[in-house]
Amino acid sequence: MSDHFKSRLLGAVCVAAMSLGLASVAMASSEEPAGINLGGTSFNDGFGGLTPGFVYQQYFQYSHFSAINDQNGNKVPVFKGTSIDAIVSLNQLIYVSPIHIGSGVLGF
Repeated sequence: MSDHFKSRLLGAVCVAAMSLGLASVAMASSEEPAGINLGGTSFNDGFGGLTPGFVYQQYFQYSHFSAINDQNGNKVPVFKGTSIDAIVSLNQLIYVSPIHIGSGVLGF
């Protein structure tokens, strides 16, 4: 097999595996509760590069919250005077495929 064929085959297998994985997660998970956004996707996802292969990246997020609100945006009285500091380490393993789309590449 040629290297070009192997890379295409690997890309197709990754797309198929991701599709099956996403389908099984969608079937197994319930609806996301109101107001919860884990925020694990951002413009930082695009810094994996254009060279095919795996890329690991880690970045940190800091947030400060001074209130806990209900689904309508109203402060919850039980949590009066709340102060929450959160430091989150986001770790991503990215696969950059050899499949080019415009000036970018397909990645997972």
